[in-house]
Amino acid sequence: MRKRWLLIIAGLVLFVVALIAQAPAALVPWLVHKAGGQAAQQLQLSQVQGTLWQGQTHAQAQLPTGGQLQLHQLQWRLSPWRLVVGQVALEVDIPALAGNELHGQLALQLGQQQVALQTHLQGAIQPLITQLKLPVPITLAGHLELHIDDYALGAFDGSQWCERLRGTAITRGTEMRINHEWHALGDFQTELSCTTDGNSNAVAFAITQGNALGLTAQAQVSGHWGAPQLAVTGSIVPNTSTPAPIRELLVFLGQPDAQGRYRFSW
Repeated sequence: MRKRWLLIIAGLVLFVVALIAQAPAALVPWLVHKAGGQAAQQLQLSQVQGTLWQGQTHAQAQLPTGGQLQLHQLQWRLSPWRLVVGQVALEVDIPALAGNELHGQLALQLGQQQVALQTHLQGAIQPLITQLKLPVPITLAGHLELHIDDYALGAFDGSQWCERLRGTAITRGTEMRINHEWHALGDFQTELSCTTDGNSNAVAFAITQGNALGLTAQAQVSGHWGAPQLAVTGSIVPNTSTPAPIRELLVFLGQPDAQGRYRFSW
């Protein structure tokens, strides 16, 4: 009798394990919206295939700028072993396909009180600006590389942008279009960090000199997720590498200071 009950229990355990292992990928959208809170309401998943642990989907995210980030044939892998200790560990691959303005890899860890993220993404600059409706008033060309080594967020009510952030955005082969002509600007490197604006944590961007424009700039994104606030300050010190048409446009920034810097802010 005892042996019979052991066999029944073992059979039930195997059945439950098999059921979980074959859990359909259709559960993923429901789990994302349950776990992601307010932020997940802006994310739509469709054409979901595979299982809960490994699958493929099309993702569309509505951004505060009014733009939409669309990712086709996004592939994920979910670690079942991390779930045992109450954590979600998710790896995502975004293939370089037509329609995917960003491609690369990201890793997401979700605990009870915090989400952590690492990414290595890339894409063409102007298509990204157009699709995401970023507030960039000039036409640019080039290639963007985004490397986020450490990002963490603990508040999901839309009031905070970060708890930790260390990353780099690099634009390579950057060009600017002026009067139907392209002018080479070279490479730019932007450091990403988390700072405080007095009331909440904000994402900070910093560009140091060492580029063809002599550009130094600091930017900060703060406020609520639904109504982000952007503040930018900086200066341009034209040098021998600065294209002549761009030097001519600097007069619209006003007069340079004693060090030859054209300052700007908005």
